[in-house]
Amino acid sequence: MDCTRRRFIKILGICGAAALIDDDPLLADPLSPSLHPNSEFGLLNDGTRCIGCHSCENACREYNNLPAFETRPDGEILYPTELNDRVFTRIESKTIPSVDSSTGETVTYRRHQCNHCLHPSCVSACPVGALVKSPEGPVYYRAERCIGCRYCMNACPFTIPKYEWNSNKPFIRKCTMCSEKVLQGEPTSCASVCPTGAITFGTRNELLEEARQRIAQDPDRYHNHIYGEFEVGGTNVLYLSSSAVPCADFGFPMNVGNESYPSLTWAALSRVPGIALYVVVWVTFVYFITQHRIPEELKNRESEKTDSDLKE
Repeated sequence: MDCTRRRFIKILGICGAAALIDDDPLLADPLSPSLHPNSEFGLLNDGTRCIGCHSCENACREYNNLPAFETRPDGEILYPTELNDRVFTRIESKTIPSVDSSTGETVTYRRHQCNHCLHPSCVSACPVGALVKSPEGPVYYRAERCIGCRYCMNACPFTIPKYEWNSNKPFIRKCTMCSEKVLQGEPTSCASVCPTGAITFGTRNELLEEARQRIAQDPDRYHNHIYGEFEVGGTNVLYLSSSAVPCADFGFPMNVGNESYPSLTWAALSRVPGIALYVVVWVTFVYFITQHRIPEELKNRESEKTDSDLKE
């Protein structure tokens, strides 16, 4: 028995070491399949070219059959101030002092929408495949699979997915980058209607080259940063901001890091099978030892009881 126990402990140690310190994960990394981010389609939002006309908001609403915007009694449209289950994109304005303006002020703009990450954490967190990352770039939604767990909302570093709280049959809602159009090689609705070129549609590689060229040609106009080039491992929606109001001042999350969130979690999750194996071996070992000792302990107790009865 001692020899068998010794061999068992040896096997336990080998399995535990292999599971915990082996550099090669026991499962295939889900991020490893061939991915060509530079050939995926995306958008370049140039805040210096935006005039706040809201054309993109109206085009998005019409394409996605979203409710009409509220209006005041005088007919003025009340454009949204935040993203929600009925608003997939919006324009935010910021007024800043300017020496070039006769009024002493100028207005600059930023566009809000889903960033369609190269490795989206919402897709990684969804347990039923309701959110899908397409090879063409868009991250789209399959409502028929959704179970309403809202894990995607917690996983997104940009707080983009929204829940239909007021619906009897609620779903997750967000910009899908007009996936039906993009899958056919057509530009998004917002890019098609932008009158100033503030929204450019193309492959990610083309958009990055265009963004770098604009910064190089007019460095005083642009903040020298392409938001989305590296953030959270890269996104298909990129942003340029003015030198007067850089991304950080416009509320862009700057502490999201440059690694994709799924890659960070996979470093731990890939070890689960090995750790599970270690636990199984350990529990089996404990069972093996205890089952061997229990009969001996019972035998000793019965012997002691018998001796005690005889003395009486």
